[in-house]
Amino acid sequence: MPLPILLIIVLVNSLITLLVYLIYDRITKKTNRFISTLVFPAMYVAWEYWGSYGGGGVWGAMANTQFIFSYLAQLASITGIWGISFLVYWWNAVLVWSIKKYQLNETFKKPLAVYGFIFLIAMIYGIGRYHFAGEATGAKKIKAAGIALSQLESMEVLYEEVTGKKIKIDPAISQSSPQLQEFNKAFITVLENPDTLKYKKSFAASRQFNDSLFALTKAAADKGAQLVLWAEANAIIYPWMEAGLVAKGKEVSQQKNIYLLMAYAVLTPGKIFPGKKFMENKTVFIGPDGKVLNTFYKNKPVPYAESSVAGDGKIPVINTALGKASVSICYDADFPELMKQLGKNQPDFLLLPSGDWFAISPHHTYMALYRGIENGCPIIRDVKGGLSVAADYRGKIYSASDFYNKENKQWIFELPVGHVNTVYAAVGDWVAYSSIIILAVALLYLIAGLIKRKFLQKSKSMPVKVPAY
Repeated sequence: MPLPILLIIVLVNSLITLLVYLIYDRITKKTNRFISTLVFPAMYVAWEYWGSYGGGGVWGAMANTQFIFSYLAQLASITGIWGISFLVYWWNAVLVWSIKKYQLNETFKKPLAVYGFIFLIAMIYGIGRYHFAGEATGAKKIKAAGIALSQLESMEVLYEEVTGKKIKIDPAISQSSPQLQEFNKAFITVLENPDTLKYKKSFAASRQFNDSLFALTKAAADKGAQLVLWAEANAIIYPWMEAGLVAKGKEVSQQKNIYLLMAYAVLTPGKIFPGKKFMENKTVFIGPDGKVLNTFYKNKPVPYAESSVAGDGKIPVINTALGKASVSICYDADFPELMKQLGKNQPDFLLLPSGDWFAISPHHTYMALYRGIENGCPIIRDVKGGLSVAADYRGKIYSASDFYNKENKQWIFELPVGHVNTVYAAVGDWVAYSSIIILAVALLYLIAGLIKRKFLQKSKSMPVKVPAY
């Protein structure tokens, strides 16, 4: 992200945070009733909800920090993540309110018990759903495999061939590191003029890498996998290579009698300039008969970081012998509004090839699993540069694989699949809407008080006329 853009985002977020506290300070000075504690969480949830429609999705949502609290996470099936954020923020307001009441020797225990009772109900629901709800009606267990292969060796070969210098890229590299920026300069040189003769070693390394993906796919099938998926953009190719890659995928799928989700990026050669969409971030889903069942383009390319053509905004449902499958890619799952299609279309599982990096793992994986809880859908998230998981509709993780464990290039697991209806899928963002209403009422309350005060000040300043007798 360009530094000026980053600074603007930081400044705007800081000002909005300040505004939240200023408004709440005004409210609590005007009234000390317990109901005033609702304003603080309502403001934050309204802000998070509004932000979820922007380029960052739900990255700023408090609920993301609570996923490992599995019982609380189940609340998302009723309220979406907004109910979880609300409870966390509300606790802060209630605690401060109680301390103030205590200092004034005023009653606070009964109102405090109100919050405790609501939280207890959420816990009882969460424990019941997580431990006793069981598998989905008509659920079946599938055996699947994820492949997340590191591209660092291929990157190092390309850099050396272009610059004549060696580079050793740290697997835990950050997206803004000088090391990665150095590689990108070399990469752009090849992208703008992908001469297969001039960059013979780089293209040979790329072919060898893609062959490794197919070799691991075959090995997974030999171990009993019925479905194999690759991590996001795990193969990087040019347009003239795509037909051969897909043909190889068809051949392997038919030969091994498996479903194969190939996730790859197609690069368009030519001069790079700001705003140019030079990449297709896509998946091709192939059946055991070797036929292409679906081609999907990532709906939400990462702003400022991914110059790829966006998809049509739809999440497909594909009928297979394993159940109804849906496909999406990585960042798509950070947008609850987009992923509501899972609740509406009721697939039996979501295949979510993804690409993370060290600093955001496993946080980003946990964020994605909320979409499964909200919409009653198991998720298989195969991640390059992060934590891969297979989780059921409760977010209960049946299997996981850490990309930074060098042994885990191939990850095989079993997962019960099947859709479960949820309240959230039926009624939507009612907590977010309620928060907006609470915020609107609070602002009207402040405005009315301001108008009343101005009116009284004006009345006092007006001269009083004494009648003459």
